[in-house]
Amino acid sequence: MNKKSSPQSSTNKQGATRQKFLSFSCVLFLNILALSTLAYIMAAHQINASFIDQQLALAAETLKTRLATIVSSELKLVLKMADTPAIRKYFLNPNDSALTFAAKMEFNNYQQHFASGNVFWINDIDKTFYSTANTPYVVDPSDPASYWYNVTLYETENYNLNINYNPDIRKVFLWVNVPVFLTLVRADGPRKKPIGMLGTNIDLADFAAFVTGAYKEFDANITPYMFNALGEITSATDYNLVTNKVLLTDHLGANGARIINASKSLSGSDSETFSFGNQIHMVSSIPNLNWHLVVSYPSPGLLALNADMNFVFFGMLFLISFVLIVANIYVARSEQSLIKQNIQLLNANQKAEAASLAKSTFLARMSHEIRTPMNAVIGMSELAQREYGSPNALGYIEDIKRAGASLLSIINDILDFSKIEAGSLELNPAPYETASLLNDIASIIQIHISDKPIELITKIAPDIPAFMTGDEVRVRQILLNLLSNAAKYTNKGSITLTVSCQFTGKDQARLTFAVEDTGIGIHPEDIPKLFGNFARVDHAANKNIEGTGLGLVIARNLCRAMGGDITVESQHGSGSVFTATITQAFTDSRQIGASDKKVSYGSQAGQARFTAPDARILLVDDIASNLKVAEGLLSPYKLKIDTCTRGEDAVEAVRENHYDIVLMDQMMPGMNGIEATAAIRAMNGAYYAELPIVALTANAMSGVREMFLEKGFNDYLSKPIEIAKLNEIMEKWIPVKKRVRARQEAKDNMNAQASYSHQLKIEGVDVQRGVSMTGGTEDGYREVLKIYCADAEERFPIMSAVPDEAGLPLFTTHVHALKSALGSIGAIALSAQAAVLEDAGHRGDIAAIRDRQGDFHAGLVSLTEHIRAAIAPETEDAASGGGAPLDKDSLLRLKEALTSEDVGTIEDILREFPNDCLSEISDLVLLSEFNEAAEKVGALLEAVENEK
Repeated sequence: MNKKSSPQSSTNKQGATRQKFLSFSCVLFLNILALSTLAYIMAAHQINASFIDQQLALAAETLKTRLATIVSSELKLVLKMADTPAIRKYFLNPNDSALTFAAKMEFNNYQQHFASGNVFWINDIDKTFYSTANTPYVVDPSDPASYWYNVTLYETENYNLNINYNPDIRKVFLWVNVPVFLTLVRADGPRKKPIGMLGTNIDLADFAAFVTGAYKEFDANITPYMFNALGEITSATDYNLVTNKVLLTDHLGANGARIINASKSLSGSDSETFSFGNQIHMVSSIPNLNWHLVVSYPSPGLLALNADMNFVFFGMLFLISFVLIVANIYVARSEQSLIKQNIQLLNANQKAEAASLAKSTFLARMSHEIRTPMNAVIGMSELAQREYGSPNALGYIEDIKRAGASLLSIINDILDFSKIEAGSLELNPAPYETASLLNDIASIIQIHISDKPIELITKIAPDIPAFMTGDEVRVRQILLNLLSNAAKYTNKGSITLTVSCQFTGKDQARLTFAVEDTGIGIHPEDIPKLFGNFARVDHAANKNIEGTGLGLVIARNLCRAMGGDITVESQHGSGSVFTATITQAFTDSRQIGASDKKVSYGSQAGQARFTAPDARILLVDDIASNLKVAEGLLSPYKLKIDTCTRGEDAVEAVRENHYDIVLMDQMMPGMNGIEATAAIRAMNGAYYAELPIVALTANAMSGVREMFLEKGFNDYLSKPIEIAKLNEIMEKWIPVKKRVRARQEAKDNMNAQASYSHQLKIEGVDVQRGVSMTGGTEDGYREVLKIYCADAEERFPIMSAVPDEAGLPLFTTHVHALKSALGSIGAIALSAQAAVLEDAGHRGDIAAIRDRQGDFHAGLVSLTEHIRAAIAPETEDAASGGGAPLDKDSLLRLKEALTSEDVGTIEDILREFPNDCLSEISDLVLLSEFNEAAEKVGALLEAVENEK
């Protein structure tokens, strides 16, 4: 009875078959490799020898022809000149002026045809050396240095050539010397008598340059030398060898000695090729000069110098290897193909079921997520219709907007995920400013955590490039996703953004963003689920937190598309750390500088620790609302405050007054802050050199502090101004002798003023943030809003059109100013739009401005209208005479305060009398027109007295 073979025996047989086939393939390949290598080496040797001989011969012939052409053309002219009758007669009678004049005319005619433009001559009677380029001198034939004279005159039949180095002009000349003969008729036959000599020179620097570059036309491996009968190098790629008359044996050693020996056996224009050491040399003679030329080529290795041959040989080996490898793989896999197909089918079925389940879960969750904001939109719309005209309508519409934004965020996540799934996600790299991006992101996250007791901490490494190239929108999306998640799941403590950099090339950097929070953390078993499609962990505990569960998936895919990834470390109850890495390009060597920044919310951080009623400060900003904000923030210090809106006015104010500190806006129309600071520092006197000047900038981070120090500033303060940072500046720069310790009751009063009624609501504005950024009082905030509206309306014409190239700087300056003002009043979204326009203006990208200018202008107009409407009741009350009645004593105090320019007292009095007339006076104070304001108060005093 036949027995069936067991699976184990079949596997063993299959393994033995595979082993035999593998052994056969290896032996076959080794035999083919050995035979092919032997044939290749033999062919390469022959091809290399023929190729090198051909290259050397071609290079040598070209160089010899070039030199022969140069010498031959000059020599013909010299020989012709030596046979001129006028010159010969002059040599016999050098003192005859008529003959001298005729001879010089001949020399001048020939001089024009020589390449060097130089002719020399000397007669044998007075032995005076003349040249068209040198002062005449008398030759001493007995001087060994004049050997050339004796050799040419008495030992030369036709001409001779010699080389001379001129140290004065650092040039090497080849001199063409031709004797001038007088033929004497004698009984024993005609005889030549030398009566002088003449000639020209050839600048060998031009020929050396040709030698240096000509051989490269054939092969960069060729090295040429020329040398004379003494073995001196007369031409080479290194010109110093020629000028120093270095011997070939000293320069090349044994190779040089072998070359000279070979040259001695040559005659005529013969040549000899030989190998010596690791070089192949071809030596040939140059008869006219009694020189020799050698061109050398390094001995080739085993590889052929012919690239095509190498390509064919190694391509053949690669093809054979590939065929054998494929054959082995095919044999190894064919036996298990059926098993793998079954496994693949099973896996495919499981994936299909998992995908179906995920889609079902996703649809169920999306129906809930989309239904919730949609119901809110519909319900709030219905309520708005019912309550139309009531005060609650504005709140309902705001809720509609928030619900619509939530719905839009969900739809955007779904669209991004669909692009990633379809493989159609594209990145759009463009230049962007790193500091601006990080500042904008921090500002947005500050809004999310403004109602929580959370600190936002940013730590920026100093070596990060200031200007990067990448998809700024996608980088922003990654960071906002990670920081928004941290804000959602953190109720107290801190969120820390740490940014570091590692350079991966001369124009590439790997950025690392670490977002650490003190939130609820993640269970260890849930961490692998974070990056799953449509996945949200601990759904029951986090059911009130909005989101699709796609944010981390999208962010991770974006990081991977930028050459990086996202990782997470977390402990439940103790917070999480999400780390994202991306690779970005950069073309600018400037760096962002270090930044360790901490912003606290939910507390009155950074109250004034002292007052300084005797100190005087100058505020410089081209936006009146910014000045009002700064005055409100500085009011607890009881300083004497002066303001101006132009750099030119700031310089004049510093010249006329004595200030303890100047807060200077960096970017203003006309003379900007940097130019104004330079003008102040240029004034004579220690006061102007030591006056503390602090830069106010909307785009600055701590890392740019060094840049401001270089420009003459002592420090900088970023806008919108944070109270804690302002306090640090005041602590640092206000003189100690002018400080008065703040009383506790003053602090309590300031804390009491920091609240507001919560009745003021403005669409698109975070009112609570605006109040805190403008001094902490609602009255001060309303005053800032009025000033902002007036300032913004003045800038409407500039913002209403796309600028041309000439108007781009002015447009950028104004949009920069608006960005700062919008941030100060709490209009964060519109401030971010201004930041994008400003960045485009700095880059000169008018197309980007054209895409965004219309929306920004419309938003600016709309926001101003909303602000006007929100503060209108207060304005109407003031117009109707609300507030305390005018009295003589108060007006007298106000006039005295205006005369002494005591800003603190002026503001206290103005707050008591919110009348139309005093509002006009308040505007004059904001413009620092104290004299005109005092005149207005004087007129009011007269009116009050007349009424009595």
